[in-house]
Amino acid sequence: MERLFTEEEKHALQGLMLSNTSFDGVDFIGADLTDAVFRRVSLVGADFRGARLLHTRFLYCDLREAQFDGSTLLRGSRFDGSNLSGARGLTPASKGLIRRAGGVFPVAHLI
Repeated sequence: MERLFTEEEKHALQGLMLSNTSFDGVDFIGADLTDAVFRRVSLVGADFRGARLLHTRFLYCDLREAQFDGSTLLRGSRFDGSNLSGARGLTPASKGLIRRAGGVFPVAHLI
């Protein structure tokens, strides 16, 4: 897991805006990403455990295999066109809310 932010910086990421980049495998554990916007960002395997994701927008992001255990992610958050295939730490109820907020959970077809 890649650590780009110090523990202090993680608590000051509110309103962060990222677009057209890759943050695959990045450690966002415990980060405050309230009102952050991720637009067309690859976040494959990113770790959002315990993160504060209130009103966070994931717009057309790749969140495959991302980890969400203990995160606060559904209050006003959007997942428009974002792929959450294999995302972990989500209850069936939270998956339903994510789907209603525009997220998708595609299933790979076996040949």
